[in-house]
Amino acid sequence: MQVRKEPFPVYRRMAGLNWSTFKHAAEAASWARYKAKNPPEGSAIGRATHCLALDKPAFAGEFAVSPFDSFRTKEAREWKAQRLAEGVDVISLDEFETASMLAHRLNENPRFKSIIADALTEVSVYSSMMVGDGLVDVKCRFDILKTWPNGEVWGVDLKTCGSLTPREFCRVEARKHHYLAQGAFYSDCHGSVDRWLWCCINEKTGDVFWVVPSDEQLEAGRNIYRRALDKYVTAQRTGIWSGAVSDTEFFPAEFPEWYLEGSDGGDDE
Repeated sequence: MQVRKEPFPVYRRMAGLNWSTFKHAAEAASWARYKAKNPPEGSAIGRATHCLALDKPAFAGEFAVSPFDSFRTKEAREWKAQRLAEGVDVISLDEFETASMLAHRLNENPRFKSIIADALTEVSVYSSMMVGDGLVDVKCRFDILKTWPNGEVWGVDLKTCGSLTPREFCRVEARKHHYLAQGAFYSDCHGSVDRWLWCCINEKTGDVFWVVPSDEQLEAGRNIYRRALDKYVTAQRTGIWSGAVSDTEFFPAEFPEWYLEGSDGGDDE
């Protein structure tokens, strides 16, 4: 296992399977391959907030704040294309101002300040995992890696979110995006993380709250990521990118009761 302090563009170029590449295999290997070829843009505010709060000196080299109100003009489009070709993320002035506000709220939070003091931030971790009958190189990017004076190691994942409470965060965003599986994967990549936690900040209000999953919950996440990793690596090795269900079996049709009863709508779960 190696821990490196390096710019994100360097990490992005390094070999190794990362969470973003294989996580969608939890649904289907074919879906993971599609997502890897067509990655979502993600939240510009989230990325900028991370950089401003955790590694502010790196911001100028990784982001460009647009001087244009939009990219409708040829000049604006050419400017954006040039910045993207240089390997930097382009954000609007409004996005920059929001990210700056969020970073300020984080840096004023007493819990955040105590954790980030003397911690490693925005660090890359490179390791290997046994999958099937062979080792696979893996990598991840810790937001905060904190070693306390007593030797305890914490992994802290900063999440810009739409949730207002820990309960909402867990039931909606963490469940939807498999954050438990991500936390377990990161912990296993490092190998010596004693506690995993999320530092959440609402993108609209700037409210900060902290969420700590239990060992049992992380173990459930570990089962999810191991299945996803196994499916993705097996597909790589065999060239067979299977879907979520069998492509030869007949499945019974399933419809919500309200539809069969002729209702105009209802709960379709």
